[in-house]
Amino acid sequence: VTRKTDDKKALYFGPYAGTVGKTVELLKKAYKIRSCNRDFSRKAERECLNFHIHQCSGPCMKNVTKEEYRKQVEGVISFLNGKSDTLIKSMKAEMKEAVELLEFEKAADLRDNIAYLEKVLEKQKISAPENANYDILGLYEGEKQTCITVMFLRQGKLLGTKNSYFPSGERKERLLGEFIKQFYKNPGMIPGEILLPFEPVDLPLINEFLNQIRQAKVNLHIPVKGKKNGLLEMASANAREGINRKSESKYAKGLSELAELLSLETAPERIEIYDISNTGGADTV
Repeated sequence: VTRKTDDKKALYFGPYAGTVGKTVELLKKAYKIRSCNRDFSRKAERECLNFHIHQCSGPCMKNVTKEEYRKQVEGVISFLNGKSDTLIKSMKAEMKEAVELLEFEKAADLRDNIAYLEKVLEKQKISAPENANYDILGLYEGEKQTCITVMFLRQGKLLGTKNSYFPSGERKERLLGEFIKQFYKNPGMIPGEILLPFEPVDLPLINEFLNQIRQAKVNLHIPVKGKKNGLLEMASANAREGINRKSESKYAKGLSELAELLSLETAPERIEIYDISNTGGADTV
């Protein structure tokens, strides 16, 4: 799992919003891909813990052939490209075998993992073409805050949603333009197409800026009908829901009381805390 995508030899999948740790752990169990950086050119002295707990096939000890390991890697790539049915089918067969061998604890673990994967896949379902690869931006202005939602659609699946909040008052066309320039600084984060709810300030300059970072053409599209427009409406509804959740949160009342106690004009949106550093009780910074 990484936030940087600057290794040109690597193959990246995403972006993913939210936690992907559980999915990565399941893939390690299912395909036994190594997570170390051992040198494959020479045989290691012994297998590591991951091999003994069946989360690695031990390629460093030549416990698996190059061809077999390549198949494991291709299985992970296939899953991350959206072809997850093969893994779930394999896990169900393994669960059935575990039950027949009276290995009920293993079967229960597999059952839980299958349920998790199916839940993840259910959340990814969306009305879009299978090869759809674009981000969808929605915006909603509340009384005190404006929310911009980004939905990440890859291979027709919704990988995740990210909400960002800003103080209300700034012109929405300018806010959207500034957000795009700040959000898409990483080449690996920029898809070939981004759906926008309306035209931001300096649209041609923003488009040129994204083309330069991605080193490829980026289409900024403002659909007015069809499925893409429906996805925009979904993103805007998500932004509205984000504002509603924030205003109704259990913290909202406490922050309002804090603003009153401290004679603030508005409720605080961020509280910064600075810890000291010292060396043996001296040189306090």
